[in-house]
Amino acid sequence: MAKEWLLSNILTKIHNEIKINKENQYRLKHYILIIIFSITLSFVATDGIRIIVQFIYNLPNDAFSFGYWEGKFWTRIIASVFGCLIGGIAIGTYLGPSGKYPSIIFTLPSMMLWIFVFTYQLSVIESHGFPKLPLILIITIPISGFLGWYGTKKLSDEFPDKNRVFNIKWYHWIWIIPLYFNKVVSVPIYLLLTLWKLDLLYDSGYPWSPIITLIKAPGYFISRMIIFIILTIVGSSIFHNYSLLSEESDIKIWKKSIYIISHIIFLFIAYFLLFGFTKPI
Repeated sequence: MAKEWLLSNILTKIHNEIKINKENQYRLKHYILIIIFSITLSFVATDGIRIIVQFIYNLPNDAFSFGYWEGKFWTRIIASVFGCLIGGIAIGTYLGPSGKYPSIIFTLPSMMLWIFVFTYQLSVIESHGFPKLPLILIITIPISGFLGWYGTKKLSDEFPDKNRVFNIKWYHWIWIIPLYFNKVVSVPIYLLLTLWKLDLLYDSGYPWSPIITLIKAPGYFISRMIIFIILTIVGSSIFHNYSLLSEESDIKIWKKSIYIISHIIFLFIAYFLLFGFTKPI
């Protein structure tokens, strides 16, 4: 009996260890996948800011490299911080409270590149950019990734399926990232910047009075209303598309697919009209 009891305990311990190892392997696999995903998402979000900067300053494609944005060092800082913030948010919505270290680890490739730039002080950064740009980004990038995770770590508990990023099924991200996401970033942000620029252009001493604005400068008032309406429509389209992708509903698949494709086409049209046929204010 003693031998059988001892053998049973040994087999139980072996079984528990195998189970723990499988769980650890499963967890590690998910950590690696979300880190790779967040790096990609961060890059695409940064590219969305790059589109706006290129359009506003009318810069050619060869004006952009990893660290050199035609001397617009402050826009490079904003873009990098924004991109890492989005990546940290993705980790928070997927891993929840356990995403603390992955939210910093996913920023390591970017940090290593900027450490390289700072260490060797590449001439393009020194002569055209901002000498301390790499140092600023080395400090701010991991902080922004951590803050993105920290602000959204509780959201994963609210999603019915915890194995989703932003509560969107993984196969949707295959087309969202290359086709849709940078436009989700660039179009609304550019419209917001346009509203802000219109407010700066209008200076009559009555910035908060729409009636006086309509009398004194009706062109600016009407322009703001048009931009605001477009922004509202774009925002509503993105929000409805997200609700279709993230929520289970009774809508038939073919009908939902038509809605999603319609939202994609609409944002593509808005993107090409704004960045292809207009000039920045």
